[in-house]
Amino acid sequence: RSILVDFRGARISSNTGFLLLWEMDERFDIIGPMSDCLEDRRSPVHTKHSLVQMIRQ
Repeated sequence: RSILVDFRGARISSNTGFLLLWEMDERFDIIGPMSDCLEDRRSPVHTKHSLVQMIRQ
């Protein structure tokens, strides 16, 4: 597999690393399996957002 990095300036942000991670997650789904390695100790009754949603945010 190859990864293409495009610097045409369509998205300009101070969070470039996060944009790259977001793009890679969109293509390769890396955050889902990464969150499976973490234990969510929160009470499901008091939990509004999943661990995956919080990591992606």
